[in-house]
Amino acid sequence: MSAFVHWVSVGFTKDVIADDQSLIESFFSASGLVKKVENAPPKTLNDYYASSGKRLTSNGTLLLHFPGRSQSQLVISGADCEIISNWIKVCEFLSKLPRVRISRLDIAMDIENGMSLSDVNIAYLAGQFSIKGKAPSISYHGNFVNDDGGARTINIGKRENGKSLRAYEIGRKLNLPAKQTIRLEVEFRGSVRNIPFHALTSPHPYFCGAYPYLGIFSNGAINTTDTRKSERCAQYQKLIQHLKQSYGQLIHLMCEVEISDHEVLEQISRPGYPKGFSESHIESLKASKPGKPRQIEGVESGVESGVESRAKLMSLSPIGVGILGLLRKKALGKSELVGKLGKTRPNRYFHELVRNLLLQGLIEYTIPNKPNSRFQQYRLTQYGLQNLPPKDTLISQQVPELE
Repeated sequence: MSAFVHWVSVGFTKDVIADDQSLIESFFSASGLVKKVENAPPKTLNDYYASSGKRLTSNGTLLLHFPGRSQSQLVISGADCEIISNWIKVCEFLSKLPRVRISRLDIAMDIENGMSLSDVNIAYLAGQFSIKGKAPSISYHGNFVNDDGGARTINIGKRENGKSLRAYEIGRKLNLPAKQTIRLEVEFRGSVRNIPFHALTSPHPYFCGAYPYLGIFSNGAINTTDTRKSERCAQYQKLIQHLKQSYGQLIHLMCEVEISDHEVLEQISRPGYPKGFSESHIESLKASKPGKPRQIEGVESGVESGVESRAKLMSLSPIGVGILGLLRKKALGKSELVGKLGKTRPNRYFHELVRNLLLQGLIEYTIPNKPNSRFQQYRLTQYGLQNLPPKDTLISQQVPELE
C-alpha cells in the first residue's frame, strides 16, 4: 500500500503572466491530462470566491483569478491527480510560476482488507492521533449506531489548524466490488503549514508523518510539515543577522563606551515589534527561544539527525536543488547562477530561494562581512556538501541540466 496525491491547490501571482493560453499549454504538457478548456461554471466560481476562471478538464481542474488581487490559483481535482503519472514534471512546471506555494494538498491511501472505521476510532481513543499530548477533535458522519449499509466518515482534526484526516468507506460510497475498502485522507492547508513540493513527488512519507497512528504504514521514511510559525523564527533569526552585519560594530563600540549594556539597549530600542509579528508569534518566539541564527553560521543543529537533515534538503524546490548542484564545483554570484539556470535576471522568487538556502546553512557568503557587495558570491558550506544528494538525484529533481 502506498499513499497518493488526491488534491492539489497552488497559489501564485498573475502579474508577470501575459495570458492564460501559454500557462494552460504548459500545464497540460507537464501533467499529460486531456484538455477541455471552458469558462468555469458560476457556482464553482462562487465556491472559490473568484470572478473569472476556466475549467480545464472534464474532471474539474480549475484555473481561477481573484477579483482585485494579482493572486491566481490552479486547482487540480482528485480525479485528475490519480491520472497524473509524472509528478516530477508537474513540479518543474509549478516551480516556474511566480511566488508559487501549495495552498492545499490532500494525500490519501486506500486499504482494501484488514481495517475498518472501528479500528480508526479505537486508535483515536487510545491517543494514537494525539500530538504532544493533545488530542485533535473528532466527529462522525453516517449511521454508526445501526449500520444501514451507507457510507460513513470519521473526521479527525480541524482544517483551520492546517491538518486534518478523513477516514471514510470509499468502497460503499463508490459501490466498489470491495465494499469494505477504507480510504484514509490527510488534508494539509498552506495557510497554516509549509507544504514542500517534495510532498507531490514523494507523498507517502508525509502521509505517514501526519499523525502517529499513520506511522504503521511507513516503510522507514517519515516526513512532517512545519507550521508557519517556524517562518517567523527564521525571519527573527534573519533580522538578528542583518542587525549584526549592519550595526554590530557600532553596538560593540557602544557597549565599551556607555556605562552599561542596559543603557545601550535604551538608546537603540523603541516600542513596538517588526512588521509581520503578531502577539501569537511573539509568544511562540518567547517559548522557543531561537537565539542567534546558527543556520547562517553554517552550524548544523545538534537536535536534527542526518536523516532529518536530508529530508529538509530534499524538500527544496527543483530550482533550489539546481542552485546547490551548480555550487558543487565552484562559488558563483547571483548573475552567474541565474544565467546557468536559463533565466535573464534574478527575480523575487530567486532572491527568496537564496535567502532560504543561507538560513538553512546549506550555502554561505564568500564575503561574509559585506553581504551586499557587487563581488559577492555563494558557495556550499561543509554542512551542505555533506548532505548533498547524489548527482543523479540532483539531476532528476532540478529544472536546468547540471554541468
